[in-house]
Amino acid sequence: MIFVIDDDLGFQMVFKRQFERLEWNEPVETFQYAHQALERLCAEEHKCDKMPTRIFLDLEMPGMNGWAFLEEFRKLPCDCREDIELFILSSNKDLKSIDRAGEIKEVKDYLVKPLRMDTLHRILNNGYTAQSPSLF
Repeated sequence: MIFVIDDDLGFQMVFKRQFERLEWNEPVETFQYAHQALERLCAEEHKCDKMPTRIFLDLEMPGMNGWAFLEEFRKLPCDCREDIELFILSSNKDLKSIDRAGEIKEVKDYLVKPLRMDTLHRILNNGYTAQSPSLF
């Protein structure tokens, strides 16, 4: 399962469409608000098979933003958390944000929107490396 946490419903729709084009059979669950995704993670924290394999997280959202989500995510007591690949998605190329994200060990990479199909394909096929198009 893949979580997409982004308040932009248009982006969520495009993201799901990209998955369909790649014929990826892993379910995608979308959340418009970060606190909703956090509640879902907390409810399933002892069931690793119910946890997402990847989370794509927007930083700028109303209410709980992506940074606040990351702080709470890091506090989750579950062992499953270490198996989740977390990618930040942002339209912001601000170096402070990129550096800040780079200091968080749970964050695999900082990706700039729009997310390219080839980047998504590499992520899904576990071929994603630091040499892939990213800002880390």
